[in-house]
Amino acid sequence: MKVKYAKTEKPVFSPSVKLRAIWCIEADCTYRVNRYEDEEKHLVVIRTSNGVGLVKLANEAQIELLPNTVCFFFLSEIRQYMCKENCWDFTWYEFLTESPYKMPINIPENLAEIINESQLKYECLDMLLSEHEWIKASASATFGRLLATWLSNLTIQSSNNPYQEKLIEIVSRLRNNLSEKFTTRQLAKIIGLSERRFHDVFKLSFGVSPKKYLENLKIETSKDLLENTSLSLSEISEKLGYSSQFHFCNAFKKVLQISPSKYRLNKF
Repeated sequence: MKVKYAKTEKPVFSPSVKLRAIWCIEADCTYRVNRYEDEEKHLVVIRTSNGVGLVKLANEAQIELLPNTVCFFFLSEIRQYMCKENCWDFTWYEFLTESPYKMPINIPENLAEIINESQLKYECLDMLLSEHEWIKASASATFGRLLATWLSNLTIQSSNNPYQEKLIEIVSRLRNNLSEKFTTRQLAKIIGLSERRFHDVFKLSFGVSPKKYLENLKIETSKDLLENTSLSLSEISEKLGYSSQFHFCNAFKKVLQISPSKYRLNKF
């Protein structure tokens, strides 16, 4: 006779979720969706499989979503989402949860596709389209399975990266203080690493170097300011921590192959 046995000190929770919507989207460079302030209490998780997307929040933060990432948001905080480059293939899950698990809100996490993820996604989609309530309930259960797997894999990744919390703190500091002139040495000192080691750890977590991450962040913010404010180029360059308007214009044109003034003119 063989017996296998497992028991915990306390009952183990599974994520309690109510799935409301799924969008499977293959977007091109023209894709852009604006949202307005609301009181929706739903959460959103965006799963990017290919291309690059950008999400703009009510607090003016801009979150870049790279391939093979998962990112959680509060729906009420999203003001705009768009394709940043030539394409953006992603799945948008909208849901409510009473789960006790902590979700990394507004933090894109690199996460390889799990086994049968694509199959589970389309099962959720088909079941949610059903007219039968119990089949719709199965969609929530299937999504709960996906959610639990993502969160457990992220927990494992985080435990394997002792610098994760500090990296998140650094990224938050960069986003909220774009006018400050950060150096790689300063950032490395925060986390207690050498410049070279910090560069490698940061790139492993976010897919780009600290310098490139900050550059992308400034350019995306400048595009938003050019489109949605009447700030002068001098004011924008100062707001984003460039040493002069000349350096801002050069950096902008280097990335987008167009000057800031022409970019603003084209948008209007």
